[in-house]
Amino acid sequence: MPKVLIHAYKDRMHYVNDYLIPRLVDQGFRRADIGVYTDYGSGNLAAYLASYKGLQDDGDLWHLEDDTLPDRRFYSWARGLEYFPDSIICGFGSGQYYGLRDFGYVVDPSEIWYSFPCIRIPNRVIKSFLQWFYSYDVQKQYAKKLKRGKDIDFFFRAYYVQETPCPAFNFRPCMVEHVADLIGGSVCNEERGVTMQALLFEDPDAVSNLEKWVQA
Repeated sequence: MPKVLIHAYKDRMHYVNDYLIPRLVDQGFRRADIGVYTDYGSGNLAAYLASYKGLQDDGDLWHLEDDTLPDRRFYSWARGLEYFPDSIICGFGSGQYYGLRDFGYVVDPSEIWYSFPCIRIPNRVIKSFLQWFYSYDVQKQYAKKLKRGKDIDFFFRAYYVQETPCPAFNFRPCMVEHVADLIGGSVCNEERGVTMQALLFEDPDAVSNLEKWVQA
């Protein structure tokens, strides 16, 4: 059975508990297989790193951010992708950065998406990433960027490009939509100034229903 870890900020727990988790359970996920790691102010990067340290050595997890809305088929896709173990599945690609040609198998490591809104990662890869991240060379190379206290997606992608620990696939269509604007705006990337939406999201009814829930 697929497992999910939601990376949440304390101010989004209303959406996570009252909408996101019930949507996942309604699709077929067991409540026991949905974990939540809440950031109470430590910051994006520190919270992600802390959440990783408690993972099991085997298996994998679907990592979702707290401003995402899963497609109605998310659970069935996750079940089907269990037949492709030990691989990274990128479930979100922003239309700001990618085009329709970018879907599919990652042939060159640089083709992997910035996909942290929705990504499946083998736990062994997370453990390897942590070793890479805390190495002296990485800490020295990225010293200035580390001071920002965020950019976990940047660091993981840099690790993948350098180490390429497993196959990766950019899934079509996007498995979630980014809905920060509907539930209060971005928490850690206010300077972006542009709405980050999925390259291809095929469940407009999900967005409409969320809009009604927010307005209720």
